[in-house]
Amino acid sequence: MKEKIPKKDIVLAISLFLLSLVQILQIPSDKLLISYIYGIVAIALLLEGLWVIFHKRK
Repeated sequence: MKEKIPKKDIVLAISLFLLSLVQILQIPSDKLLISYIYGIVAIALLLEGLWVIFHKRK
């Protein structure tokens, strides 16, 4: 059964990712390890968001 993904889900996933990107960019470069961890978390959030979106599609 194919379900249409609500636009708000996609918008939510994208905005969450952009929000985490903004968080990363605001961290001063002297705290490189922390920004690196934030980067991994942001990528994980994006992948999770995409997985949820595409998983709902099936």
